[in-house]
Amino acid sequence: MRNEMFSPLWDLQDNYGNFTGYSVDSDGVVVDTSDCPFFFAEQKQNASKKNLYKIYNDGGHYVATPYFHSYGKRKSQKSPFEQVFDKLYYEAYQRQRKWEMVNNHPKRAFNANAFVKKYLYPLRRRFPQLGIKEGYIRRLIKAKRDVFKPEKKLTKTNALDIAFDSLYLHATRKELKGEDLFNSIKTGLNKLDFGENLDGYISDKIEKKKRNAYGRKKRFRRKGYLNQWTHFVTFTYDDEKQTEESFRKKLRKCLSNLHTRRGWRYMGVFEPAPETGRLHFHGIFYIPDGEMVGNIVEKQDYSTKQGKMQIRHENDFFLKSFGRNDFEGISMKELKHGQTLEYILKYIEKTGERIVYSRGVPMQVCKELPETEIVGRLRDFIVKFVLFDDTIDFQKDVLHYTQYKQISITDILCNPPRVA
Repeated sequence: MRNEMFSPLWDLQDNYGNFTGYSVDSDGVVVDTSDCPFFFAEQKQNASKKNLYKIYNDGGHYVATPYFHSYGKRKSQKSPFEQVFDKLYYEAYQRQRKWEMVNNHPKRAFNANAFVKKYLYPLRRRFPQLGIKEGYIRRLIKAKRDVFKPEKKLTKTNALDIAFDSLYLHATRKELKGEDLFNSIKTGLNKLDFGENLDGYISDKIEKKKRNAYGRKKRFRRKGYLNQWTHFVTFTYDDEKQTEESFRKKLRKCLSNLHTRRGWRYMGVFEPAPETGRLHFHGIFYIPDGEMVGNIVEKQDYSTKQGKMQIRHENDFFLKSFGRNDFEGISMKELKHGQTLEYILKYIEKTGERIVYSRGVPMQVCKELPETEIVGRLRDFIVKFVLFDDTIDFQKDVLHYTQYKQISITDILCNPPRVA
């Protein structure tokens, strides 16, 4: 007699992939398994039972959205012949460009004759059923030339985009908005005489700029609120030690090394001073205990911007390498309820600077949550859940996912960590 208890069962799911409580055995009989305490080896397990959520912090609360995993990559729509041809073409193109660079030869169009001579016979051997002809290969090469052009010519559309970007940056630095912004850009483009109706073009481009800026600001805020930070830092370079170009390059390299070797995390933006135009860097840093380099010295000087004496905390390591700096301690309460993030973000649109991030600063985390951690639900285009403030632990849920350190014995002996 067949044992019904251990026969293979398959879960019945609703339209959303949730288990309905019923299964079907190998004979097509529906069986109620909602209260069955046994696990069937051949029974499919539903990933949605794990209650996985994507969680971010909006500055006031932790917010979760259901996590849906997409299984596998979308298969390539190219045929096997197209995949092989694309690979051979790209390799031949790279070899030709490398030869031109080594021999100081000017760039030229792709050498179709050499490609046909070298690869036509192997392609015929590889795909005999296709009956490949030389003319077909040459037509494919001609189509590929639009992808790999020796030199990209400046077309009218490209020139219009370049002019718009320049005028938009100039207008935002003057803090123009609304109709004033639109009219300023339109006046500048009309002077360049592009000879077409620009109203729709300017409106669409301004709207795109605003959407991009909104997305960058939202990403910066969510990274700032989800992660922990210990210092608000300002760097200003000294003319005797750095130039503006070397300051950008060497400071980013220095911070990248500190991230790799000592676990620092940072995000910030370069900004020219409004009065002097001197470039400096504002950012928020997470510096683990015992991983500070150099010594912090308290200094008192006069602030021309505030018009009074101020106390700042200067790091002698960065003072020696770059110039004046200030390491000000900051708490997460000050960060969430103060204006630190907004102070940094105002330079994104005003100066067009890009935000500098270290690796390992997540915008959201994925975690399995019990129902007891959910305070309530809200609907903002999709269903979201508001969580308790102690749901996410930074050390356990955020830091350990990306915490890595590459430090050698030489680093320990020659450059030991010094606590300020």
